[in-house]
Amino acid sequence: MKDKVKRLTAYLIDLFISSLIYSFITLLYYSIITQVKTTRIDFYQISFHQGIIIISICLLVYFIYYVIIPIYNNGQTPGKKVCHLEVLHQNNKKYQYIPFSLKFITMLLGEGFLFYPTFVILQFMECHVHTDIVAILYKISIITSLLSVFIYLLTNKFIHDYISHINVTMKT
Repeated sequence: MKDKVKRLTAYLIDLFISSLIYSFITLLYYSIITQVKTTRIDFYQISFHQGIIIISICLLVYFIYYVIIPIYNNGQTPGKKVCHLEVLHQNNKKYQYIPFSLKFITMLLGEGFLFYPTFVILQFMECHVHTDIVAILYKISIITSLLSVFIYLLTNKFIHDYISHINVTMKT
């Protein structure tokens, strides 16, 4: 149970830091293009291309945070570093691009309810795609996220851990 609490704590720390970075950059950009100071992005107030730029910034920030930083920081995001955890590829191979990238893609597409960039994409889609499709995607995201949490509670691994063949272990 102690490992689960550490991983949850690391997740919350990482969620806070990555969201703070993303929010600062995108809200600054949004304020510049709309001339409005705000604490939230309204995709209805900007063009399709400006929305794509915001999504691109979001994906870039999260890719750097969850893929690049761990590769060059001994398999650790800041949250994992604080909690003395690291991510290793199967057979204890360290810090490779493909497993971290697979983890990122799986979190984005399969565990969206737990991963903020998915919400940004869905909010953007609400403005440009039929609303019923977005509602279905929200429901799928919630179901797959809950399934991943259920699997984690049983096995100590999320779906993204299985797909990317990684293990989160105590840093020695």
